[in-house]
Amino acid sequence: MPDAIAVTRLLESLPQDAIAQALIASEVTLSHANDVYDAAELLAKDEAVDARLRWIGLPDALRLRDLARARSTAAEVDDESVAVAEDQVAETPGGQEIDEALRRLVLVDASRRPLRRVVDRLDALDLNFDPSDPSDGSDTSTAPATSTAPTPPEATTNSGDDLVDAAQRGFATTRLTYGLLVSISGRPPHALGQGGLARADRLQLAHFLGVDAETLTVLIAFAASARLISRTPRNTVALTSRAREWMHASDSERLVELVDGWSSALPGPLRDTLLAVWATADTPDWWQLVAARLPFGGKERDAYRQPILASALLLGLIDDNGVTTLARSIVDPTNRDITALADFETPTIDYVYPQADSTIIVPGVLGPDIEEKLRDCAVCTQFGDASVYTLSSSSISNALTAGASADELIDFLDGISRGGLPQPLRYLISDTAARFGEVQVVDAGSRSLIHTATAPLAATLLHDRALTVLSLRPVDESETSITSPMPPEVVANAIMDARYSVIRVDAEGRIQGAGPGRIVADDASQPEHLSTLFPSSEPDPRTVANARAIAESIHSHVSDADPSELQYEHLSRQLQLAVKRRQTVQVVVKMPDMSEVTFMLEPTGIGGGRLRGRDVQAQTERTLPLSNIVSAEVLATD
Repeated sequence: MPDAIAVTRLLESLPQDAIAQALIASEVTLSHANDVYDAAELLAKDEAVDARLRWIGLPDALRLRDLARARSTAAEVDDESVAVAEDQVAETPGGQEIDEALRRLVLVDASRRPLRRVVDRLDALDLNFDPSDPSDGSDTSTAPATSTAPTPPEATTNSGDDLVDAAQRGFATTRLTYGLLVSISGRPPHALGQGGLARADRLQLAHFLGVDAETLTVLIAFAASARLISRTPRNTVALTSRAREWMHASDSERLVELVDGWSSALPGPLRDTLLAVWATADTPDWWQLVAARLPFGGKERDAYRQPILASALLLGLIDDNGVTTLARSIVDPTNRDITALADFETPTIDYVYPQADSTIIVPGVLGPDIEEKLRDCAVCTQFGDASVYTLSSSSISNALTAGASADELIDFLDGISRGGLPQPLRYLISDTAARFGEVQVVDAGSRSLIHTATAPLAATLLHDRALTVLSLRPVDESETSITSPMPPEVVANAIMDARYSVIRVDAEGRIQGAGPGRIVADDASQPEHLSTLFPSSEPDPRTVANARAIAESIHSHVSDADPSELQYEHLSRQLQLAVKRRQTVQVVVKMPDMSEVTFMLEPTGIGGGRLRGRDVQAQTERTLPLSNIVSAEVLATD
């Protein structure tokens, strides 16, 4: 029976979600699939089968091999031997669970027979080893001897002394990721429509952190995968609500979250295989073990190798000797122990050195609570072992907008300052607070209203050339109010850039908005839209939508159709395929006297409810009503 016919019958027995997932995993164009037969033909294509095979693990591959061997060996005897052999394979411990997974992936048909393409791939791969033999490479702690993975060399064991270096590298990366969040909170970068950040913002971030462009890409990917940053509706990048918890956690907890986010960006089977290998492997050639456990991965699997090596090195998970002690301590969430990492965490300080030029020197790592309050009123302009924050009218206004008072800001900064807060900074805070709200922007529907504290200030705004783009006009009935056709956020930003103290308020005078550091992005945004560390494994949304629609149509058709109608559809489709592929079929026909006669035909066409073909044995042309055909079997495979 051709694979497409076998797949058709399998699809009719699968749940709707399994059909959709199999179509998505096949990575084929679905726009021309209109029914279960079209879907079955797509799923039976060689490239579609290869795509579904790509990430299956070694146990599933061995199971496919055993199913294929049982049938091919027993088929040389008789059909009864086939059934016995398949039953013996089915009774293998754990086999039924794997069989169900293979059925849902449409790698076997409803009778557990591997598809033709699967058998071809198995023959080419030559999985010639015995999983029951402890000395065999299929053991969970060693690599199988396959044509795609050579036998790995003897392991070089890390003694545990590598934990210090690994933890220091991991914490250094964590610190840089923290700095990335600090920079984004003070100056949200712009996100491009096709993904990634604007070039100017990338250069600014790289300079701020003191890293090269390649490392910056990895850091952005770490933060995005851990859901610490995300795109806002205004196409900027901001911190998520989860980022605040992360920034207040310990170094060890931060590193664990980065590792979890990093691993979650990998395809599930690759991630599970990688973590399983790392749990036991000490050899520098651990990638060979990973490749051997994903035997069908090929170039798609190997495309992940270099990105994994580069990023895992930054996280302290690997070194020149292989997998580190740190990796075996934290990569497996079910067997994680971070107690030993506490000794390597960077101690925090609770003081700063403010300068008369409005800069604040931080000679170390501030405690997270203090650092967050400092970010609320100052902008970090230099990040590192000795970070520099700058206090300005704009940053102080952000803190006042968020609800702080001038006295609270002075008390906070004075309390953490070694030597006290310099007088110029006190004046800056007091003066900014005194002028706070002297310009207020209100949303008036199709325009913006600007209320000023005095009439001279309104006149100054009207004649300021820097604000010409706002098309400001006076309000006739008021000397202190002006209007602009621009949206309120545009007006407020432009007036702030012109160095006026401005706030946005609603109609009742309540302050709206918050400082940049308090903008919260959507935690659920896709990290790929910011930085891509690994090859994208996310299917195209249109493919997902088409797959779900096809699966729903198949499921609905099967549920509503009469079994006899389904049987007739299968028969017609099978004969149509035989005509198309010029395959010889053996048909059983019910005669008028209710007897059944078997004909071997070379079908030439179907039309008007009849099958036309040449009788191979009688050497004559026959025309048979489809309604009288009981069954059909393809004798010549395609």
